[in-house]
This record gives sequence, C-alpha cells and structure tokens, in this order.
Amino acid sequence: MNRERSSEFNKPEQITPHSEPTSETGKNLLEVLNQIKNYLDACDGLLKKPSLDQEELKVFRSLYEKVFELQFETFDFFNPHSELAQSLNQRVSAIEAVLIHKLTESASVKALDNLGVDLLNYLSYSNNSEIAKKAMTILDRDFETFMASKTTPQGNLNAIYEISSAIVANGSAKEQARVEKVLAGSAAQNSDMKDLDVLLIPHFLTNHSRQVRNLGVKIFEKICQEIDLPPKNTREAWIANTDLPRRSMPSSIKRADREIFMNVFYSNMRSVKNLESVQPGICRDLYQKFGVLNFGRFDDKVWLAQKAEENDMRPYVLVISGQADWNAASFEPESRRTYSNLFAALSGKFPLRILEVGDKLQLAKLIRYLKSKYSNNPAAVVFSGHNKKEFILGESRRGRRYFKNFLTETTLTDPRAEKYLDIADQDTVFVFDSCGVDRSNTFASKLISKAGKQVIFPDGDSSVEEFNPEILSDGSISFDKIKYGFDVKTVNLHK
Repeated sequence: MNRERSSEFNKPEQITPHSEPTSETGKNLLEVLNQIKNYLDACDGLLKKPSLDQEELKVFRSLYEKVFELQFETFDFFNPHSELAQSLNQRVSAIEAVLIHKLTESASVKALDNLGVDLLNYLSYSNNSEIAKKAMTILDRDFETFMASKTTPQGNLNAIYEISSAIVANGSAKEQARVEKVLAGSAAQNSDMKDLDVLLIPHFLTNHSRQVRNLGVKIFEKICQEIDLPPKNTREAWIANTDLPRRSMPSSIKRADREIFMNVFYSNMRSVKNLESVQPGICRDLYQKFGVLNFGRFDDKVWLAQKAEENDMRPYVLVISGQADWNAASFEPESRRTYSNLFAALSGKFPLRILEVGDKLQLAKLIRYLKSKYSNNPAAVVFSGHNKKEFILGESRRGRRYFKNFLTETTLTDPRAEKYLDIADQDTVFVFDSCGVDRSNTFASKLISKAGKQVIFPDGDSSVEEFNPEILSDGSISFDKIKYGFDVKTVNLHK
C-alpha cells in the first residue's frame, strides 16, 4: 500500500521518535500499532470464509484506515525500518490477493456499494501492481456507472470521490482528463448531479495525491472565474481558517484540519452560490470594495444589506474581520448568530459594514476607500478575530516563508499608524469580540491613547455572546452592556 509514503510497519520496541513518545501522539502510535496487529489476525480468519457480508467487510476497511492513520497521522514519530515491518507488509499483501478476488466476484454481478468502493480504492494503491490494476479496472467501470445514474450525488458522493481520486492518482493523463471532463459535464447531463464538482473540491484539495489536489485546484479556479473572484487569493483566504503552517495544501493534512477546511469550504461556497443567485456580481463587488472572501462567516442577509446600503451616508458600525482564523471560530453557528443579532439591533439606525483584512497594507487601502466614499467616520469599530497581545490579521509571504501580520502596540507608535487609525475620531468606540487580553501591554489597551473615546474587550479568554448595542439620546451608540462568554468580565477603558 502506497500513498506517497512508505507502507512499512513498525515494531513498537523499535520506534525511534523524534521526541520521547510520552505525548498523546506517541501513545496513540502504540495503540494504532496494536490495533493493526489485531485487525490483521481478524482478517486472516475472515478470508477462510467462502463469502463476506457487510459487517465482515467493515473489518477490512478498519484495517486499511488504521494503516493509513499510522502512515499519515503519526508518521513523524518513528523510524519505519524493522524486520517486523517487512513481515507485516507481506501479511497485508497476502490479504489483498484474496480480498481482490472476492471483490471481483462481487463486482461481476452489480456495481459495488460505497463500502466495496472504499476497499477497492485502498487496493488501487497496493504495492502489488496486479492487484492495483484489477482494482482500477473495477473502479473505472463503476465511475461510468455512478456518473450515468439518476441517483442524487449525496447518496453516491463518497463512492464517486473514491473512484475519481483513485483514477486521477494512479491513472494516465488521458484517464485523468476523462474524469475531469465527466465531472465538469455532470450538471449539464443530469440535474441530480448539480454542483457535484463543488461537493468534491474540498475532498480533492485535501487528498494525499498531488495529482488529485491539482484537479481540485483546477475545478476550484474554474468556479472562481465564473463569479469573478481571484482563485489564488480566495483559496488562500479559505485555507487561512485552519491551523496549517502555510496557506497551501500540504502533502499530508491532519484529520482535524481537514474537517475544519471542509466546513469552511462548504459554508463559504453555500453563501457564494446563494448570494450570486439573488444578486449576480455581489461577491465580486464585496471583494473589490471591502476585501471580503470568507462569505460564510456572516449570514447572507448581512451581505445583501451591506450591498444595498452601500451609498447610505449615515454614521455606521465597522467590523474589521481578520482573515486568519486558525480554528474557524467565526464560522461557528454561535458567532454567526451573535453578529446576526447585532445586525438586527442596528437595522434602520446604523448600517453595518464589514472589512476582511489580511495585512496592514490592505487595511490601509480599505480605510482609504471608506474615507473617500463616506462623509462620516464609523460610530464604532469592532475587531473580529483572535487577539491577545496583538490583533491577528493574516499571513504574508516572503520567498518561501510565511509570516503572520499583526496589529500590535508597536503599530500605534509607527508614524504610518495614521493610515490604520484615520477611520476613527474622538467619539469612536472600539470593541474587541474575543480572546483574552493582557491589559498592560497590548494593542487593545493602548489603542485609547491614539484614537477613540472608549475601548472594550474581555478580561480573559472568551468571545462575545451578545453585543447589546444601545442608541443613546444624542444619537451615538453604546456597547456598555456587551456580554462575553464564560462569565468573563468586561474591560471598559475611557479616554
């Protein structure tokens, strides 16, 4: 079995971790090794049976899942060279030889279900070329079967992904082109397959095969071009919602980051599709004028109102949303609901305008646009993002290295700070929506010395539950009743 990494197994007593295996990952490694041994013993017994039912086939899938967990989740913690590794590899090959025969017999009668497709996909990566070839033959046939069917993509999505990714990863350039063509034409040929390519993109982008990831990038770029969003910037902005070391998909991605990215991708794409269906061109306009690319962070009604109120010259509430959000907290239902409540409370009184900012230069450009467009400064500025000693905006690249961009206390002493703070005046209220703040030496606590009349932030690790804005008799806005989670107290600094 080979997905761009060694398939050899490791004897627990021969593990040579980069650090002592006392960590949770090191302990998990030993547990995975023991589980693989148990699954191998169970599979040996099952292969003696004349036929296999669904529950028994699941045992084989569990074996492969553990094998790949060993290869990709804990790979950096041990040396994959041992005598036992070779013997275990031989046992896996022996199991594959019998398993492919049984699956071939099953596949000769009808198309395989998702479980059979999963197993064949694993077998298509076998070190044994004959086994891999047999698996690919069945997968290739089932790809045509699934794509010609009239069933909904949700029912067959996993099977289609497993088949197409196996073909792209292991097949020729001609076969890869055929898969791309079939996927691209699926919506035109079958209404039940509408948006199939959209459903598959995050799976492709997080695949361990470079060829499959490239296919995901290609399909994603095509969709972005159709709605006039910059493909590279959009992809990087969405990936910035994970804790990845760089804003491009690596050859191996942790399961937690994969799940976060898929949630971000579907949330963003759902919003983009909905917004474009209501008002074509709105996403391009919001990006060009306000830097917005993560549309899934806020409800669609918020974006539609921002576009509708674009020429409203009343004082407004500005939200500066940092593009980097390592745990995608801004996509959680609680966060969306909190900002929807803020939007509802301000409706008809203060327009809500959201900027998405990845670095200080972009922030300066967007603020310059707001200054030239609107006669009034915002009544309040909400910083939405991670904040402790600094407010995180995003990442920038220098050569092959990526650096985080912050707004820090030093930023405030920089002569260029006027570019970032020119949006505020002596009556502006600053609000930070999340994370613990060190009162004595932070961007948040020092902000009051440069601009605004008030700064509000949580006195500990927390995020806002309710903004509770109040419109005062003089027409100004107050956030004195803001509520942060975990009963964290509010720090309220006045000039």
